[in-house]
Amino acid sequence: MQLPFAGVILLLPGSFHGLVALELTGPRAVSGLRGSSVSVPCQYDEGYQETPKYWCSGIIWQSCSKAVETTGSEAEVKRDRVSIRDNHTLRLFTVTMENLTLGDTGIYWCGINLRSMSDFNSPVSMTVLQGDQLTFVKSFQLTLTSQKKKIKSPHHEMLFSVRVLLFYPISISRLSSTTSCTKNRDITSHTTK
Repeated sequence: MQLPFAGVILLLPGSFHGLVALELTGPRAVSGLRGSSVSVPCQYDEGYQETPKYWCSGIIWQSCSKAVETTGSEAEVKRDRVSIRDNHTLRLFTVTMENLTLGDTGIYWCGINLRSMSDFNSPVSMTVLQGDQLTFVKSFQLTLTSQKKKIKSPHHEMLFSVRVLLFYPISISRLSSTTSCTKNRDITSHTTK
């Protein structure tokens, strides 16, 4: 007995407009130093250029607090330390938060206000770091290797190889940008006869 094919279409709020999937994407996570600014780009699909865009904060999207919202135009809208500007040609709106505080750490949402249905949204986790308390680990990897050296003895042959990994914690005071401190060095020495 052959069973008929059964298909299921699952429509998730905030994921589909009709049967066309909308891509609203932003970075999953951003970070900035206390007192600095951070800009968050949010990309959207064709057809929503003149739809209002917004930035809100809160763990749950349905109850997030809107910090700023466009009118559907490309004009910048600014409220307190937060601004939003839409570029219809690039289908990209950018949110900028200025003079970051440690209290700005949290979950935010890029959103498109659809009014008659569930909004499209994309979560962004923001971390604000206190610049004068950052500690970085600077690592060096030093590799020393020699070629096989035969010792004039009938009982053994010796191979010399040493690997050293050193970690130096460095305290950086009043850092103005995020820095990665990593150096890798390979040093090879050859033994001569």
